[in-house]
Amino acid sequence: MLAAFGQVADDLQALATDAERVVAEKDAAQTSADALDLARQSFAAGNSGVLDVIDAERRYAEAKLGASRAQEARLQHTVQLYVALGGVEVPDIGPEPESDAGKPCCSY
Repeated sequence: MLAAFGQVADDLQALATDAERVVAEKDAAQTSADALDLARQSFAAGNSGVLDVIDAERRYAEAKLGASRAQEARLQHTVQLYVALGGVEVPDIGPEPESDAGKPCCSY
């Protein structure tokens, strides 16, 4: 019984931490979006090169990915809390699919 209370407490703490992380990651994504907009404006004005825009796009994509991962962690901890509170057991769906990030999109 004490283990169950401990699990609920752990899950509640994880949710609080996740909520803070989601806010921080969304703020980072917004900052990256603003930086991307500025990089595009600078490129349009002829003040910077295309590599600056591409780098800003990469940073923005990474920030959006970070926000998605933070939201995923929050949702997973929510499910764990429901289970700890007496919800049904969630079946394991297997390993996460391998990402194709960094692999070439086309063959020339």
